[in-house]
Amino acid sequence: MSAAPKFKNNVKISERHGAGEWKLEKLALLALM
Repeated sequence: MSAAPKFKNNVKISERHGAGEWKLEKLALLALM
């Protein structure tokens, strides 16, 4: 459950880095699921 809020935070941070980083985070989240 901790992954949900952490992911949301990562999205905001990733937006600054770039969409590529966000996609990697989304893939990682899917892999965890």
